[in-house]
Amino acid sequence: MYPKIKVRRAVNAFFSYTFVTAIMLNSRSVWMHLNHTGGKFSECMLLLLMGSFLGYLLTKGRLNYNYLGITMMIILIVTGYIGFWLVITNYKLVSGSKFILATATILSYYYLSDVKERREVLLRYRNLVLFVATVSMICWLLFSMLKLGSPTSHVFSTWTGTDEPKSVASYYGIYFESQILHGFVRNTAIFTEAPMASLQFTIGFLIEFLVSEKVHPLNRILFTLAILSTTSTTGILLILFFWLYTIISAKNYGTIIALIKVTIVPVALIAAVIIANVMLTAKMGESSGSIRTDDFIVGMKAWSHKPLLGNGFNNSDALKAFMGGWRSYNTGFSNSITQLLAQGGLCMFLLYMLPIFSNFKNFLRNRKYRVFLVGFLYLFTFTMFTYQYILILLIAFLSDRAYESPDLSVDKLKE
Repeated sequence: MYPKIKVRRAVNAFFSYTFVTAIMLNSRSVWMHLNHTGGKFSECMLLLLMGSFLGYLLTKGRLNYNYLGITMMIILIVTGYIGFWLVITNYKLVSGSKFILATATILSYYYLSDVKERREVLLRYRNLVLFVATVSMICWLLFSMLKLGSPTSHVFSTWTGTDEPKSVASYYGIYFESQILHGFVRNTAIFTEAPMASLQFTIGFLIEFLVSEKVHPLNRILFTLAILSTTSTTGILLILFFWLYTIISAKNYGTIIALIKVTIVPVALIAAVIIANVMLTAKMGESSGSIRTDDFIVGMKAWSHKPLLGNGFNNSDALKAFMGGWRSYNTGFSNSITQLLAQGGLCMFLLYMLPIFSNFKNFLRNRKYRVFLVGFLYLFTFTMFTYQYILILLIAFLSDRAYESPDLSVDKLKE
């Protein structure tokens, strides 16, 4: 390979990594919600996203013009649709316009890439999340569990139940103790709370299992341990049933796996059901569990108020209006599905869901795609990342018809 080509590819990979860095940091990282500076950091992430895309495009080499027409059509339809809805609802036009810019940038990056590059952007996201997960587990064990060091500084986060800033311990700016539950420090890594850290680790876990062609046992173990360290019920239940599914659906692994299926799997399945029941019961017994349940009720009530167009882009006041006084200490929200319905109505809900379910042929033909979709819908139902950049990327991936043919399926992508 010529030196110039090597340099160009290295620079191209660099821009690809800065692109996924912007996507990850947009996903409720601590810096997004710092008092006084969170808004500026959010704008910087949008600029980084757009700048990285431009750099990636300029160092990409030859552009496949076969993708250009369809990409432009997709961008115009999606951004025009969101823009029309934004004007009609007339709420947070500036924030909504930034969301349109981010959506257009991510979709442009994705659809102007060939099939191999589309997979690579997900794998690079996995690599980045794996790095954060590994560093966070080391810091969590040394600082939070073994108490081998003291916080090097404190920051003030506005990601609270009442939007009042709270002090968060920071260790060298690479690990934050954002959430302490009954004296136990949960691993929140660089994110605002454990569910957000668990969301990132779980997405990385799904990509590792279902998109990566190569099996990396260490990566799978690290993601599993990272999710466990967050003590997030949503993440733990997903990996619990996912590992069981992996063993049950395993093929051509000889008599050992066959023996495990016959003897251990039934016992493990019963244990998994018991553990899930205990975790859910404990969760429901806590105030956070009651609030999560109430969030679904609140979301549906707010949606019924304006079912077609919703209450406006990221309109949290519309949700708070239906919350009872008993939860005045925590008016945050916890799921994407009813938030989207309440704020975007059927109009935006269909924009999110139709592209995915229009790819039904892939759902029928590709087992790994089915599992990924189920995992995605599970996270979308029980975690809030409605307007985060990573959601746009995942929707683009799940709606991509390039994976319909057998030789281009997620598990058989050709180099």
